[in-house]
Amino acid sequence: MSSLHIFDPELYYLGSLCCRGHDWNGTGKTLRNKRRGRCPKCDLVAEKERIDRLGDKYLGKLCRFGHDHEGTGKSLRTRSGSGCIECRRIRDLKPEYKERRKLHARKEREEKPELARQRVKEYRLRHRDRINQERREWNKLNRHVALAYEQRYRSKPLGLDNNCRKRARKRARKYNAEIVPYTYEQWQERKRYFDNLCAFCGSEESLARDHFVPLFHGGPDSIDNLILVCIKCNSSKHIRIDIEAWYKSKEFYDPARWQKILSVLGSDIIARSLI
Repeated sequence: MSSLHIFDPELYYLGSLCCRGHDWNGTGKTLRNKRRGRCPKCDLVAEKERIDRLGDKYLGKLCRFGHDHEGTGKSLRTRSGSGCIECRRIRDLKPEYKERRKLHARKEREEKPELARQRVKEYRLRHRDRINQERREWNKLNRHVALAYEQRYRSKPLGLDNNCRKRARKRARKYNAEIVPYTYEQWQERKRYFDNLCAFCGSEESLARDHFVPLFHGGPDSIDNLILVCIKCNSSKHIRIDIEAWYKSKEFYDPARWQKILSVLGSDIIARSLI
């Protein structure tokens, strides 16, 4: 028995053995609290188990509304904030509080957009599994709405770009090529660099992204390996590795365009194309 629990006749008495078998000094009996009749060591064990179960929560003083947690005479609180969890839950359900939170969130998005985006990212990361599960359940119950939303998204420039990137990543995995993520803004900047014209022939019709070093030959799916080309040039180039020889054999060969292509590619990409 802990030295904190010394047999003091005014506070304790020796009673029947407790459920955890805490034998006091080999007497076959358990030291019990006169006020509550409970084993003090059992109380310590129960408190430790309760702390382990609650995690970042703790049992604090009883709140003003008397929310007693499991008959402990205390209120369950969070370590990040001293408020009673039950009080906060009831408060969050009130319509006027929901409206106030919406207004506050809208104001924060307008005044501090970066901070608002960061908070959303952190929240989604913390609750990723729950959010994904809720999204899957909602899609099952509202399949037609989900399909309509997906079609609208795919018809927009950002949706079309994401679909192209998904197909490229799928081919990259097929050929065990390196995948380096890039953003929609980076690709738009690459298109502006080539003046929204084919990097090889200067055409402005049927443009698409192309991997300078083909994925088939180990070229990475990265912004350093992407150029803007027309469908005709893309089909003619196909999976060639001797790109310079192919380009010089064409009537539309332009040394200035070739230098412009080389200047935007990564050094490792250029080295691979010269092998």
